[in-house]
Amino acid sequence: MFTFLEGVPHTIRFDNLSPAVKKVVPNGERHVTEEFARFVAYYGFQYEFCNPGSGNEKGHMEAMVKYIRNNYLLPEIHYEDLFR
Repeated sequence: MFTFLEGVPHTIRFDNLSPAVKKVVPNGERHVTEEFARFVAYYGFQYEFCNPGSGNEKGHMEAMVKYIRNNYLLPEIHYEDLFR
């Protein structure tokens, strides 16, 4: 994805997905997995996580992913004639 976008965003927001978060501790802190920490260090971005139990944040995030996919990652559809 980063190659396609020709760069890495400064900050990426994630859901509390298990490949990234081992444990959510008080005050919103997370213990991240070693693999996720290496991924972040390799690409050099900051990360944020959605608050647990906040469905509105997750829904907004998923809507943004859908917007980017539909507007930037899918090929354009070309029509020769709309009326045939």
